Amino acid sequence: MKMRKTYYFYYSSFVPPEDYKPLKKFKKIYLTDNAIKDTKANYIGKIIGQGGKTQKLIENRSGCKIGVRGRGANKQAKDIFENYEPLHIIVVADNDEQLDKGVEEIGKILNGEEDEELKELMDSYNMVVQGIFDDNYC
Repeated sequence: MKMRKTYYFYYSSFVPPEDYKPLKKFKKIYLTDNAIKDTKANYIGKIIGQGGKTQKLIENRSGCKIGVRGRGANKQAKDIFENYEPLHIIVVADNDEQLDKGVEEIGKILNGEEDEELKELMDSYNMVVQGIFDDNYC
């Protein structure tokens, strides 16, 4: 980014290549050891949700991608670099606004703040799983 601005300053006729894509912005939200060891509050489960519903809802709201990475995130013991880092949530976005929105949504879940839309989504999903409500009925 800085190099591109420098090029524009020195060479006003500089045009980036057609296939140029700016780098994505990301932020890692590390979980504390107490949060990881707390069996009553499954933070990773809250962020992913049943069937990935919560994760998809957050991604749609914020426009960013969310993933859980680090030690213990994969069931398979793969020898990849990410397994050497502590457990964390990574938020990847195209711009700062999307990144801030995604981090804010994750923060709400980690702090235990209630979200009506999310609560309704999970209630309807639980009803479908339990066989009480059929979403193809109407």
